[in-house]
Amino acid sequence: MIIDAHVHLYPDKIAAKAAQNIGAFYDLPMAYDGSLAQLKAACQRAGVAACVLCSVATAPAQAHSINVFLADAKTRLGWAALCALHPAMAPQEVTAALDFAQAQGMVGAKLHPDFQRFCADDPAVFPLYGALAARGMPLLLHAGDARFRFSNPQKIARLLQAFPTLTVV
Repeated sequence: MIIDAHVHLYPDKIAAKAAQNIGAFYDLPMAYDGSLAQLKAACQRAGVAACVLCSVATAPAQAHSINVFLADAKTRLGWAALCALHPAMAPQEVTAALDFAQAQGMVGAKLHPDFQRFCADDPAVFPLYGALAARGMPLLLHAGDARFRFSNPQKIARLLQAFPTLTVV
């Protein structure tokens, strides 16, 4: 069984724009528009049986609506999903997001230091990491973009030293 462990998915009304923004961020042409229809068709052509769905919250206020969308897509498809978090979320917002995620069967969380513009080893984000570790929820963390210093290997190493029980992908 082939599983794609990192798939971005967006609501149809913003999918093309979101995909274009990611393409612009990485200076890469995007082959797909980020919609569910294109994802399903691409998976069928490639023989992918399941995916881990994710998205990035570019502001704390976006996290809940993203997570509602991902939870619904996860349920409809029978695939896994990671909840979207933002490093500037207040502790009670993180708790609410993780409560919702776990109630919906989401398996972990996703952050993107370079896109969200925070240092992976910033102590201000430690409560979020601690909340994930306490729940046994893994963190998918984009890392190593040479254009930025937000997620270089030294910062990831400091994060892992501070949270040795947190699973970081």
